[in-house]
Amino acid sequence: MHLAWLGDCRAVLCTGGVAEVLTREHCASSEPERRRVLRDGGQVEAGRLWGFLQVSRALGDLDCATGRKPAGLSSHPELASREVRPEDEFVLLGTDGLWETVDTAEAVRLARDELRTYADASMASEKLVETALKRHADDNVTAVVVQLNPIAEDVRPLRSMKRHGASLADLVAAEEAAKRKEEAG
Repeated sequence: MHLAWLGDCRAVLCTGGVAEVLTREHCASSEPERRRVLRDGGQVEAGRLWGFLQVSRALGDLDCATGRKPAGLSSHPELASREVRPEDEFVLLGTDGLWETVDTAEAVRLARDELRTYADASMASEKLVETALKRHADDNVTAVVVQLNPIAEDVRPLRSMKRHGASLADLVAAEEAAKRKEEAG
């Protein structure tokens, strides 16, 4: 798996229900980024680039007055690579609007519960966005769940089947099969 990122979005890997943050935020308040900003001719005031921009790396954050990027703002992404192992379940990508309202461990738990129950990464993404919005996220909220390997627990496809137009008989049969499987242990 290869990652390239900049700004204050975060990538989190879920392995067996345990969250591992794969990225670091590029904010002017972090010491390594502050040093880079100063080296590149920028200024950090009140933990922000030039006193107004929270991120220190971004695409498209231009100064409205000049149409140019502020000194110290970088568009060079940070890169990382990692082998995907069989126990790696999914990667969760989220904007700062998600992380301001949902902590990393909770986000992984919510996404994993959705994947375990419905086996639908888009539904897991929607659940995270809905949770952040219910908590009145102040910023834009985007979440993307990318399933890498199946989650070991039993999967019940009811909500996914409803979305794709399964008949009532199909839904009842799926529910009964899931109950039998659960009882069989």
